[in-house]
Amino acid sequence: MGYHPPAVVTLRPWNLALLATLTVLFVGCQDSGRNTSVVVRDSSGIHIIENTTPAWADGRGWRISDQPSLHIGVSEGDSDYQLFQVVGALRLNDGRIVIANAGTGELRYFDPSGRLLRRTGRKGGGPGEFQGLTWLGTLRADSLITFDWRTRRVSIFDSNGDFVRSTTLETLATAPPSHVHVDLLSNGSLLIGAQRLFASPDVGSGVHNDTIYHIRFEPHGISCDTIGRRPGAESYILVHEGGLELLPLPFGHSPHTAAYRSGFYFGRGDSYIIGYYSSEGQLLRSIRKTHDRQSVTAADQHRFRKSMTEGIEDEQERRMIENLLADVPFPKTMPAYGNIIVDVEGNLWVEEYRRPWEDQPRWTVFNREGGLLGVVRTPPRLEIYQIGSDYVLGRWEDELRVEHVRQYELIKDQIEARSAVGVV
Repeated sequence: MGYHPPAVVTLRPWNLALLATLTVLFVGCQDSGRNTSVVVRDSSGIHIIENTTPAWADGRGWRISDQPSLHIGVSEGDSDYQLFQVVGALRLNDGRIVIANAGTGELRYFDPSGRLLRRTGRKGGGPGEFQGLTWLGTLRADSLITFDWRTRRVSIFDSNGDFVRSTTLETLATAPPSHVHVDLLSNGSLLIGAQRLFASPDVGSGVHNDTIYHIRFEPHGISCDTIGRRPGAESYILVHEGGLELLPLPFGHSPHTAAYRSGFYFGRGDSYIIGYYSSEGQLLRSIRKTHDRQSVTAADQHRFRKSMTEGIEDEQERRMIENLLADVPFPKTMPAYGNIIVDVEGNLWVEEYRRPWEDQPRWTVFNREGGLLGVVRTPPRLEIYQIGSDYVLGRWEDELRVEHVRQYELIKDQIEARSAVGVV
């Protein structure tokens, strides 16, 4: 996707309203003479996994194919293949690809070769229509579930793409948050990460933390439970006579959530720790990796400030942003990591943090038990939506920022490894 500088938002006053006894397990693996180590311990019922060395030797492990095995999207020509504001893409069990194209409010179905089969949905507020399509997920038997941000509505479509039913999440409709992350638990419940910046008339200039609420909605969206309140994204607020200016903190921490089975992973990147929580919000596991945080240099600060004003022709707007950036404090170090994804086999993929203008994504992969496997490089400008056992699917932008959906092969080396577990 390239580098998109964060937006400055102007807000006028004041519309922001385990086991108890420690047990240590040393797990050693050998791969072509390479020793790996994972230290596992229980502390007050929380399973802690400390990782130091990856299991994959250099040049071994998993990799992504150089060229896509499937490409959907054109810059000009047939409108069926022109994509705009893609917010999701999934490969179904029968090989079909479904793309959530928010720009037209549609779900588009393609066969395994990339030929359009069907378009369903449109812009609107009626049954099966969308005003702000933001998320796409799968249920049993290739049926689909969607979330509409503007209407706070969940819709279900059968395997043929026919509309079945919809439910409005009233809790979100009455108190709309500033950001929503949607995911699906294995029992069919929806996991909503609702993030909101709380500000009051006496708020002062400085760094502020959003709050993210994890809310579990039952399958039909009628009842819900709040299962945790956790720190969200870091923002910088500048208060002045006309109101206040809100800017995401440069190189600040952000919350990342990924559902797995009946629970979910959550981390914020302030350290290399990712927690796994139950559907009730209880911390069960803590995955950790030895990690040296990147320093925020003077060159990083200069480049960030420059990027925020590039292309702005309005002099008043440019000066406003320059004045805001002059007061923004920069952290000493970068976040430990970025996004997190769970693949279909239960492996946890953690995107290593990169400066916003750096193109090469690198993902550290942990197995289902939290053991460190190694690093996979994915194609530049590819936003990943789904990782299968042998493929990666996501939205890709070309140099002109025209959207496409691409599928790449996930190639796995057959690594023979021996493991020994000893209890100390």
